[in-house]
Amino acid sequence: MDHATFKESDFLNIVATPLPICIIDHGCIFPPLSMIKQPCILKGTYEGKNIIGFGSYERLYKPKKNKEDFGKSLGYIYSIGMGLREDNKYEIACASIDEKGSSIGYYWLEGEQPIVSYDVKMEANWKHLPYVDDGTCIYKDAVYRFADLEFHVEGKWGTKGFTSHPRIERHGQSQVFGTWYIGKKPYKHKLSYNVNENMEAYDYKLKKRGFNVVD
Repeated sequence: MDHATFKESDFLNIVATPLPICIIDHGCIFPPLSMIKQPCILKGTYEGKNIIGFGSYERLYKPKKNKEDFGKSLGYIYSIGMGLREDNKYEIACASIDEKGSSIGYYWLEGEQPIVSYDVKMEANWKHLPYVDDGTCIYKDAVYRFADLEFHVEGKWGTKGFTSHPRIERHGQSQVFGTWYIGKKPYKHKLSYNVNENMEAYDYKLKKRGFNVVD
């Protein structure tokens, strides 16, 4: 596939062009599921306005055996960043830590070999979501460390459920969008995408895993 076109009535018309890398994960990011992720550049129009951004095709696969375990391990901390740097190189960073302690981090810079690590550490100050009373927490900024890299997330906008209003019924889920960079010195992307999602992010579970809940 060299591209795909998406049209919705007369208000959406976009073309998705894959980046030159595909991520195939066997139960590391969302255990016990396997996943294929194909990052893309999206260009087109929305409500008559030109738009451009990042996105991805994602396909999840359940194992044939031990299906009863599906859903029991969906407590995770997940962050992904895609960007076009000032030098016109694409880069992608991703980190995931499940509630059992398994983790994976990867980084790809256009023109270089991907870096993959199964030892990811995360630092963040977690706070309770102010509009729920079930102990769900979120962070604003975070740092993931793996393979001698630092993946920094700078939260800008909170959400809960990818909908116009927070999905209060999604207990334990929290999300934040923002900017990101690799290394100790911040830099800007010409085009950037950053999504951070947490499941089973209850205060008592986070504390049990050694994270800092500050309120």
